[in-house]
Amino acid sequence: MVERPPPPSQAVGADRREELRRRVLLTGILIHGPADLTVDCAVRDLTDSGARVRLGAPDDLSQPLMLLVCRSGEAFEGEIAWRRGNEVGLSFLRRCDLTAPRTGREATARRLWIERSAR
Repeated sequence: MVERPPPPSQAVGADRREELRRRVLLTGILIHGPADLTVDCAVRDLTDSGARVRLGAPDDLSQPLMLLVCRSGEAFEGEIAWRRGNEVGLSFLRRCDLTAPRTGREATARRLWIERSAR
C-alpha cells in the first residue's frame, strides 16, 4: 500500500497565510529602532500584509520598524513575526504615504528613497 502525503492544510509546516504571497527579489531598506538605524535587505516575498526579507548578516533589529521597497518607493510600518538565521518575516501594520510624510521615520524613508532613486 502506497502512503499518500497529507492534504496541504494538514502538511507539516504548511503555509498558514490567508493570502497568496508573491515571490520577488527587490532591494529594500529596514529602518528600525528609536534612532532610525538602517539595514539593507533583499525582499524575497511580498503580500499586502507582510514580507520575508533576507539580511546580509544576522542583525539585532528593534522596534519600531519600517520596510522601504527601493524600486517602488513603497513603505510599510511593521513588526517582526519570525526569524530564521538571516531571514526575517515581517507583519505589516500599515502602508505609509511617502508623498506626505506624517512622522520622522516616514521622512527618513522618503529621503532614503530619493537618494537611492538618484543613483
